[in-house]
Amino acid sequence: MIFGRLDRYVLRAVLIPLWFVVAVAVMLLVLDQMLRLFNFILRENAQVDIVWRMLATLLPEYLSLALPIGFFIAVMLAVRRFALSSELDVIKSAGMSFFRLSRIVYVLAFGLMAFNFALVAYVQPFTAYEYSKLRFQVRSTALTANVRPGEFVEMTDQITLRVGATTAGARPFKDV
Repeated sequence: MIFGRLDRYVLRAVLIPLWFVVAVAVMLLVLDQMLRLFNFILRENAQVDIVWRMLATLLPEYLSLALPIGFFIAVMLAVRRFALSSELDVIKSAGMSFFRLSRIVYVLAFGLMAFNFALVAYVQPFTAYEYSKLRFQVRSTALTANVRPGEFVEMTDQITLRVGATTAGARPFKDV
């Protein structure tokens, strides 16, 4: 399949808004989650720099959400621009069908579909696991930071914890 000048023109008309919409959508999702993560980190008394690692693990999920939305909006904006500037009329009067005009859009759609499938099927499970590991690390680090040796700590109304000594290893409490 050979793509001509018109295909490159249509591709450019779709790709520019696609990347813009995807970037804006991902940034909005990241900003929304950033506030929640900062609240979580401050509530757990953990280090603030872990927020950036947690946000990085969420990027594949947000990208997989933003790609279909961005593609839909980009195609609609490109067709609107072609219709308002009468380019669709010129292309149709030159004897090209709408299917021929949209051929490159279908190729782009299948490429984005394959990329999104790879993202959801292979990348997202790893990043979701990494996110849960980081979240567990924040919660367990906050627990070890709040427990001092020799003091009683009320975990709940019915559970009180006393630790004899603490270490930095995998089992941080001794003489529980």
